[in-house]
Amino acid sequence: MKMVRFYSLNNIRLLSWIFGIFLLLSIQLKAQKQDIKPVIEPVIFTYKTEITVTYDVTGNPLANLSDAWIWVWIPGSNIDAKYNVNPASNDPSLTHHAKFTKQTDNGKTTFSITFIPRDFFVQDISNEKQLGVLLKGNNWSNGQTTDYLASFAEDKFSALLLKPENKHVFVDTNGQLEIEAAASDTASFVFSVNGVVVDTKSNTKNYTYQHTVTETSGLIPCSILVTNANTAEDTVINFDYVVRTPTVSKPRPAGIISGI
Repeated sequence: MKMVRFYSLNNIRLLSWIFGIFLLLSIQLKAQKQDIKPVIEPVIFTYKTEITVTYDVTGNPLANLSDAWIWVWIPGSNIDAKYNVNPASNDPSLTHHAKFTKQTDNGKTTFSITFIPRDFFVQDISNEKQLGVLLKGNNWSNGQTTDYLASFAEDKFSALLLKPENKHVFVDTNGQLEIEAAASDTASFVFSVNGVVVDTKSNTKNYTYQHTVTETSGLIPCSILVTNANTAEDTVINFDYVVRTPTVSKPRPAGIISGI
């Protein structure tokens, strides 16, 4: 005889509660902030520079979004952003300015947008220091990235050290040290180690060099003199590296008991 199973009202309520919790967790997981940092070009920019913000969402749930928008703000202020509308579909006449272009190529999925920061705000931002950005779906529940804060450069010639990321680094003798720097305008770069010129490059905004460490010990000062090719303005980037001293292994003296 086939057994027929009957569920009590309490069992039905329990199953409904479990299903509700599962659905809620699924929604929260979908809306979880994704820790993806954008690439902003040019690297050095002011409040009035045209910039391109690109998010690589390859292999991330955000890659499933058909459309995405940038959300911008000025940290620590009440300055109004013109195109921050949620859901974005509520006012397409505004949010189309903030809409990313999605591109999928050779298995890589990106969202990119080009804009001038000052054009996205109602008030003047010429004295502000930072710009906050994130990528989001039509609604917050569709997914978003974590907050990213980028710094505005001063409205004058400037240069920035990109690598090494810290101005004090440890290296090994015969090791390779990658050096990258960027300038806000076309410039010449003169890289010196311990006061001696090692490398020069001209007429570029981006400098790269791979330095071989020849010293065996000590703190070694480095500098990059960056000179504007158009105005002759210059600025100096300083950093240093410390050469690790090799560990010397010696036999244990006679009479020393192991573990003491």
